[in-house]
Amino acid sequence: MKDPHNGTIKYIVGDLADEDSIKKALAGMDVVINTANGLIPLKRGDSVTGVNNGAVRLVAICENAGVKHFVLSSTPTYKHDKDVPELLGKRMIEKRLAISTMQSIIIRNPAFMDVFMVMCGFAQAADKSLYATTKRDFGFTKMYMNVVGSFVVKRGWMLAPGGANHGTQQIQPGMLRK
Repeated sequence: MKDPHNGTIKYIVGDLADEDSIKKALAGMDVVINTANGLIPLKRGDSVTGVNNGAVRLVAICENAGVKHFVLSSTPTYKHDKDVPELLGKRMIEKRLAISTMQSIIIRNPAFMDVFMVMCGFAQAADKSLYATTKRDFGFTKMYMNVVGSFVVKRGWMLAPGGANHGTQQIQPGMLRK
């Protein structure tokens, strides 16, 4: 949100599992950007379903708080969306936004683009914020990053998921709804 007093953007974190923290975080907000996902948990008890259900509730809470704009970091649609809980959840949030009173923007980044370069072996590109996905206390992430963390810089290798015949789109058009 742009602070009318000094022209800066305020970064505020709320917990989708704690409605009171969300309401407090939304005080005076005009825009909400939701990048939450449950694939790599932030804390014990987080789950894909819980995070996505919380994001659907977040839309309603934002409407009630007078938020004007909602930006959702989503994923492209895939043939088997219904079989993947995270993708199914993103479609659920998008459907809720389609009937929202807020203006919404849905950005369909290829999955994991927030950590793509880092997980490919370029740890130096890691988000420095406290809540960065690759800093989460999740055993696999710690182990993986210890193994591949600096391949790009130290060895000139970049791990590309999907193999030689699988492309990963870097940019895909999103959706804008007024």
